Amino acid sequence: MASADVLQRLLDANTNRIANVGTPTTASDATITDNSTSPQNPAAAASAGASFLAASIGHVHQGVHSVHADALTNLFGDVQLVSCSGITLSSAGNAITVTAAGGAVNKITLGEESQKYSTTNTEDILAEYALSFDDVDFGVAGNIQARLVGIVKVGGGSGTYNLRVGATAAGATTGSTIRATFTTASTTEVSLQNLGSAFTNPTGVVIVQVCAINTTAATKSFIRGFSLSIG
Repeated sequence: MASADVLQRLLDANTNRIANVGTPTTASDATITDNSTSPQNPAAAASAGASFLAASIGHVHQGVHSVHADALTNLFGDVQLVSCSGITLSSAGNAITVTAAGGAVNKITLGEESQKYSTTNTEDILAEYALSFDDVDFGVAGNIQARLVGIVKVGGGSGTYNLRVGATAAGATTGSTIRATFTTASTTEVSLQNLGSAFTNPTGVVIVQVCAINTTAATKSFIRGFSLSIG
């Protein structure tokens, strides 16, 4: 006598669905699809799984679909972050840390177009600013650098131009430190610059000064179109 299963379906199921397959309980059992359980999200470790049910062909895992930089092409598969000048990458566990070296980002920049000059062999303050160092991220451990740029000449002797940071009071250089400097003996205009050594962010409101001094008394040291940047 034919079984109920044989009566309900063709033995050749090449183009037909197979009905009345029971829930599988052992590996290699005929199986059915699970169309009600959402697939699991990608995990940190691979797992073969323990279910005997088959996944629906239209199932979708939740996760990052692609990665791209600005408006560039989407990237799929293994994506690598690459360090560059001033930027260092490190990882610990599942955390990636991006570190910017001092002076690479977020600079304070000031410029002065008009000509200024020192008239003595005593250092004169040619420009003075009060700057807040609290609102800028200066990178690794607060280390920053200062750059002085200017168009300079002297009336004689040799002129030295200093970018000073940290005076204890306005109008004097007391307590300040030279963070960038250059010297010229040219009597015709030349463009010079200097990037000083790294120093610790002083934080707070700090006095920044551009100063000049000549080796010869009563001799002018000129500077114009100058700028300073700190970062």
